[in-house]
Amino acid sequence: MVDLLKYRLFQVIFIVGPATTIVVTPWISFDPVSLPKLLVLTSLGFLGAGLLLANKFNLLKSIKLNVRIAALTFISAMLVTILFSGAPLEQQIWGVFGRNTGAVSYLALMLVLLGANALQDNLLYRRVVFSLLATSSFMTLYCLLQIAGRDPIRWSEYNTFGTLGNINFLSAFLGLSSVASAALLLDGTIKTGLRMIILVKIFIDTAIVLSTGSIQGTMILVAGVGIAGLTYLLASNLKAKKLILFSYLTSAGMAVFFTTLGVLNKGPLASFIYQPSVTFRGDYWHAGWALTRQFPFFGAGMDSYGDWYRQVRGEISTLRTNPERISNTAHNIFLDISSSGGLALILPYLFLMGLVLKKSIITLRESPKADPVFIALISTWSAYQIQALVSINQIGVGVWGFIFSGCILGYQSQALAGAQKPNYFGKKFKGKMINPLDSLVAATALFAGFALAVIPMASDVGYRSARNINNAEELLQSTESLGASQFHKELVLDALMQSGPQGQAPALELAQRIVEKHPRSFFTWVVILNLPNSSQVLKGEALERIRTLDPFHPGYR
Repeated sequence: MVDLLKYRLFQVIFIVGPATTIVVTPWISFDPVSLPKLLVLTSLGFLGAGLLLANKFNLLKSIKLNVRIAALTFISAMLVTILFSGAPLEQQIWGVFGRNTGAVSYLALMLVLLGANALQDNLLYRRVVFSLLATSSFMTLYCLLQIAGRDPIRWSEYNTFGTLGNINFLSAFLGLSSVASAALLLDGTIKTGLRMIILVKIFIDTAIVLSTGSIQGTMILVAGVGIAGLTYLLASNLKAKKLILFSYLTSAGMAVFFTTLGVLNKGPLASFIYQPSVTFRGDYWHAGWALTRQFPFFGAGMDSYGDWYRQVRGEISTLRTNPERISNTAHNIFLDISSSGGLALILPYLFLMGLVLKKSIITLRESPKADPVFIALISTWSAYQIQALVSINQIGVGVWGFIFSGCILGYQSQALAGAQKPNYFGKKFKGKMINPLDSLVAATALFAGFALAVIPMASDVGYRSARNINNAEELLQSTESLGASQFHKELVLDALMQSGPQGQAPALELAQRIVEKHPRSFFTWVVILNLPNSSQVLKGEALERIRTLDPFHPGYR
């Protein structure tokens, strides 16, 4: 029964990455990218959790105690943050519009990590790595359609972003998949023809990344391949190994040095690497750290960085370009987590990542020879951690970081694995069902995950429907639905403002409702300040709030 449960759990882990990355719903929802990905991730993450709980927790017990404690501590810290931070409840649960990296998302990601860890079978992990390659193959073909102007989906803008909604996210994803692909080229069991196809695909994906103008993918690929090469050298038995390692590390150190200079707009690589967005990221990191320091223990609230950005960014960031250049993320996953939940949240996360690193080192030491699958896992995971320093935890990309973290934690060195385990890919489990009680547990978990994540999706679909028919009454009703984000409400408020004098009364009513639930909505307070039918008392309160929320804004001093 345990083997059957493990195989069903493997099927969930095998599917959750590709499905989360690929799924989009441009035909029915206003947000066609993040919300459907959240729905898929949460549904499958909870299904995996149901399988972990089945059969008297046998699969869950196979996970080391320190991993279980770290994961439980992380989840508990999110709950404490939600209860005591004072940030808007729905925003903390489902996250801000377009990001959706709230508590539900991180809970599902953590469940996926635990599910991958529980597999503890190298043959299964090999298939998981190939699921990333299969996903990126689909993405490559779709991107080629976008480049050729043959995209079957009518997006609001035309660009090469695959199914991830942004060129930077696409660049990062193709970079990560190319790292895994490059590592698998070392696998002698893969036929020469397939290796040639993988090599050609790496070149095509690199060309796509270069065509987007985003440097994330290129830097991730270079760094990841460098780590894969280092890992291979450490695990190999080459002659003159120390000399080769010394030369390799010296070259890598020089590459890192000149790349760092280029990022700072200095040195010979500056013209190729530096982008103005690097300076802006510095502003976002500064604000993330400032917010962490302001709320060091339990944070400002899940996915609440954007509520505080104007207030904590400082005068230099405010005046660097335009005071309306704002952000709802620190563009650094570690700072996003620490600003959301403080030390209580970031410490167990760092502990988990430390366990992954420790397991990687132990596995490399215990393996008698280089293991291409493990090299693919550790190099891609490392590349994801590098990307985490400069980017956002976009769900379609981030899911792979958590999957591979779990795979590394559960991986067995060749010395420990011994003979190959049962072939889960044959017909052994074909047509077999887990027992009724375990099926009920898994089905209940799946339903719970779907029900939890479909709430903001349904609200978003309702908003789009009302927007399409341009019905003011239905638009107002959509703002009252469970799961309606602050952004949706502000869009309706803006529409009422644009409708002329007849929209002023409902606009003021809606604005007051917004600030009651979202008291840090800068946009709404500006609307209240400028509405002709706002009372002088209300205008005075609005101006005071605006100055508090954005103390260095030159327009409101």
